[in-house]
Amino acid sequence: MVDKHRKALVEQLLTPGWDVASVTWKRTLLARNDYVIDRYVKKERVERAIKEDLAFLAAHPTRRSINATKKQ
Repeated sequence: MVDKHRKALVEQLLTPGWDVASVTWKRTLLARNDYVIDRYVKKERVERAIKEDLAFLAAHPTRRSINATKKQ
């Protein structure tokens, strides 16, 4: 069960993040130097996934709230 949990954690790390909070979570896990990362996936691969997430978020900004739109 522990092995399955660790593999699932790695899958979450490599799944594209859809908001800044998920990128922050990935960075936090990476900063912990968790041995799960070293054992199941290379640190560089996780760093690349984070860079891809940030590039996607920069290219696709979130919508503004309705109130912010009305003020303009």
